[in-house]
Amino acid sequence: MPLRFIHAADLHLDSPFTGIRAAAPENVAKALHSATFDSYNNIVDLCISECVDALLVAGDIYDGADRSLRAQRAFIQGLQRLDAAGIRSFVCHGNHDPLDGWEARLSYPDGCHRFGADFSPAPVFPDEPERALVYGVSYPTRDVYENLVSRLGQVDESAFTIGLLHANVGGNSDHAPYSPCSLDDLARAGIDYWALGHVHTRQVLRNRTPTVVYPGNSQGRHPNETGARGAYLVEVDDRGNRLLDGAEGRSVVARMTLTGRGELNRFLRQPAALDDLLAEVNDQRAQRLPFVWCERIENETAAAIDRDAIRSGEDFLAEVLRTADQLRETPETFRDGLADLYRHTRYRRYLTTLTDKEIAALLDEAEALAVNLLAEEDD
Repeated sequence: MPLRFIHAADLHLDSPFTGIRAAAPENVAKALHSATFDSYNNIVDLCISECVDALLVAGDIYDGADRSLRAQRAFIQGLQRLDAAGIRSFVCHGNHDPLDGWEARLSYPDGCHRFGADFSPAPVFPDEPERALVYGVSYPTRDVYENLVSRLGQVDESAFTIGLLHANVGGNSDHAPYSPCSLDDLARAGIDYWALGHVHTRQVLRNRTPTVVYPGNSQGRHPNETGARGAYLVEVDDRGNRLLDGAEGRSVVARMTLTGRGELNRFLRQPAALDDLLAEVNDQRAQRLPFVWCERIENETAAAIDRDAIRSGEDFLAEVLRTADQLRETPETFRDGLADLYRHTRYRRYLTTLTDKEIAALLDEAEALAVNLLAEEDD
C-alpha cells in the first residue's frame, strides 16, 4: 500500500502577535490569540479526514522555550486525537522549542514519537518497519549552529526514508543560520524525502529524489507573513518496491507512467526533465541486488487547471481545448488538417502508420504544451 502523510512545521502555538493584538478590538484580539491553535486543529482534522498514516512536525511547535501550559495541552490533545484515529505522529524540536525548554508533566500518546538530540530512526508502521522509516533529530538547546545532517550516518536503503529536520538550507538570509546545511548535503544523505522546518515560506527546494520541502508555517504571525499558509499532504507510491516483493528474489526491469494533475506537470515538460528523473530513479534502485531498473518514464500528467471550467469560457485557451476535443472525436479531421505533412516525402512515413489511439496521445501532448504556455503567459 502507498504511504500518505502530512508534513507540517513551525506551528508557533500561542504566538503573541506582538504589535497587532494590542491595537486590535477585543473580538479581533481574541481571534488572533486563537489563530495558531485553530490552524493546528485544522491540520489534525485534515489528517483524520484524509486517513493519512502519519503527521510529521518539523520543529518550532511552540513560540518559545518557555512554552505556555495552554500550548502544550493543545498540542498533546491534537496528538491524542490522531492516536485515537490510528494515526501516528513524529515530532522534532527546533530553536523556538528546544529540548531544554520548560515542559509540563503531560503524557504524550503511544502513537507519538519524539526525537532526541541525536539522529535516530523510527518506523511509520511498527509492524512493518521495512516499509518506511523517519529519521529525526531535535535541538538540545536554542542555538544550534552545527550542520546536523553530518550526524545522520548510514540510512536503511531498503525502506522509504524520511528526514525530519529543522534547518536553514542554503543560507536563507531571512532566517537565523541554525543547523546550516546545503542542498547537496541533503541530496547525498540517502534520504528519500526531507521534511524540513524553520523557513516560514512554503517552497520545494528539490522535486526529485530526494524531495526537499519546506511547508512554511501554518499561520502567518505578522504583516510580513502574508498569503496562504498550511501544510503538505504527501503521497508516496510504493509500487516500485512492491515489484521486488513479487519477484521472489529476482531483479526487475520496469517502465513508469506518471499521471494526475498538478504543478509538477510544468516541470516534467521541461527539456531533459524526464531524463534527469530517470537517472535519479535508477541511481537509487539499479545499483542494488536484486535491482529495479526503470527502462523509461512516460509522462501522462496534466496541468493543474479546472479543464471543464476553462473549456466553457470564451477566450483563446477555451477554444484550444474545444478544438482538441473535436479532433479526438474525429481522428480523420486531424489527418485532413495535416494533409501537407501526409504528402511530404520525409514525414509521411511517420504519419501514415499512426493509429487513432496514437493520434489521441499526440493531441494530449499538444494540449498539455499549449495549456502550460498559455497559462504561463496569463501568470
